[in-house]
Amino acid sequence: MTVDPTSGIGGLAILVISFFIRKTMSESEAKHQLALQEIKDLEKMINSNSTRIEVLSNNHNNIEKKIDSIFEAIKDISIDIKHLNSKK
Repeated sequence: MTVDPTSGIGGLAILVISFFIRKTMSESEAKHQLALQEIKDLEKMINSNSTRIEVLSNNHNNIEKKIDSIFEAIKDISIDIKHLNSKK
């Protein structure tokens, strides 16, 4: 029975290579999971910001309507003051 002296080295090389492949794959999986979590966090922030933008838009519309009402009231008061001054 003869033993090939390179067979042990080949098996050792395969063992070392498989160790590094497994290590690289687990690191890659960890980075992938981290990226997925960051994406989920970004989606939450986007939804939150969309809601805030919607609220601000509604507030802007309400403020715009109130300013228009105030402007109309000022115009009416100005007309009334002119009428009162013309009666003097």
